[in-house]
Amino acid sequence: MTDYVADARRAKLFSKFNAARALLALKDGRPLTGLEREVNDECEKVKLTENNNACWVPWEAMPRNRAVAMELTRADTVSPASSGGYLTATDLHPAIPALYHNSVTVPLGATVIPDCVGNYGQPTQPGPATAYWLNGESTQVTTSQQTFSQPAGTPKGVGAYTEFSRQLALQSSPTGVQDAVARDLFTLVGLAIDLAALTGNGLQGVPLGILNTSGITTFTGTSFALSTAMGALTDIGDALDGSTGWAADRASAISLRQRLEFSGAGSRAIWEDDVRVGTLAGLPARSTKALAANTLICGSWQYLHIPVWGPGLELSLNPYDTNNFKSGVIGCRVLAYVDTVAVYPGAFAATSTFT
Repeated sequence: MTDYVADARRAKLFSKFNAARALLALKDGRPLTGLEREVNDECEKVKLTENNNACWVPWEAMPRNRAVAMELTRADTVSPASSGGYLTATDLHPAIPALYHNSVTVPLGATVIPDCVGNYGQPTQPGPATAYWLNGESTQVTTSQQTFSQPAGTPKGVGAYTEFSRQLALQSSPTGVQDAVARDLFTLVGLAIDLAALTGNGLQGVPLGILNTSGITTFTGTSFALSTAMGALTDIGDALDGSTGWAADRASAISLRQRLEFSGAGSRAIWEDDVRVGTLAGLPARSTKALAANTLICGSWQYLHIPVWGPGLELSLNPYDTNNFKSGVIGCRVLAYVDTVAVYPGAFAATSTFT
């Protein structure tokens, strides 16, 4: 596995990668140019793509290519046509994206480790040695030992695939079908990774998520109050740090937004600010409809590792395979190989009994 050191220049450059522009070039059989070529060339130093119909979209570019503000789509018509309708144009605006649930793990501080090659292994030291005071000049220090472990991960593939006709690609305007397709596929794959990191069962190619990891603490969320939140923070013990925060299902967040920390004047809500991105008991909190009802996770999110094999997600185009050549149908695929590992399970506490 290549050591990954955050580089501000790399992150700034990679975040500007435009997947739709890259997809358009691949569709037309043209080489990538400009920033997209520079970023892809940098990624290919780590790992080559499968063929000339593919390019790398770095992890840093995910927010740009998943969160695109869209305007309404409208069509103006005049009836009857003979009275002027033939002179009225159809005014199309960029397509409105689908409704997606909110991602939580990376925004809360999960550690993304790109450029993995072999299987992932992260040595950890769950048990430190012990320091002793010496009761005199000739007192010997008592021997104590550290304990070590090595959480492991292996590549697990996740992808999304869409087909569209060349005619649609030529006629779609102003956004273009490639914009809508790229945005949708990136969003779906990114949210699938986020959901697996939270709830994955570790079976049939799905990563093992936090809620199914042995060693996390569970607590009772019945009649959730400020004291409940403080108890969860106590449960994670020495893992409490600057990456500590909360993930919650949307309904629970809405409930906590209306619930006071204590009765009386001057009390504030347990969940403050936006119910999507706010604070719970003073710590960062994000809600999502991806979590099951009545579920909250308190954790120090830096201890959730997401190893990524390759620089990020691979965007591939297939114009055309044998079956679709005659009809001009283009296949578009986004594929990633990742895993999710809670390297310190004790850094997380969860409840599924919120009331």
